[in-house]
Amino acid sequence: MRIRNVIHIETAKPPVVELDSSALAAYVRFSRNPVASTKVIANDKSVVTIDLDKKGKVIGVEVVGVKEFNIAGLLKIADITAPEALLKRARYVPAQLQAA
Repeated sequence: MRIRNVIHIETAKPPVVELDSSALAAYVRFSRNPVASTKVIANDKSVVTIDLDKKGKVIGVEVVGVKEFNIAGLLKIADITAPEALLKRARYVPAQLQAA
């Protein structure tokens, strides 16, 4: 039996989903705060990294090894929940455009 440690995101700002379909990867960005630490979660289908700020709040979630990109599915893989209304307002952009 798998014990789940679900992380719930509390924010009013909708996330930006940065897609890299050639790498089968997506990054769900919740803020632009500096990254203080990264948690790595791996399973038999994908690798998930969760970037945290110095207060332990989620900055973003990267999922590598996915073939279908929808925000609910990406966050489910990472055991992260967020308000449904917020997720409906998410923006999807190519990863290379978010470097600035």
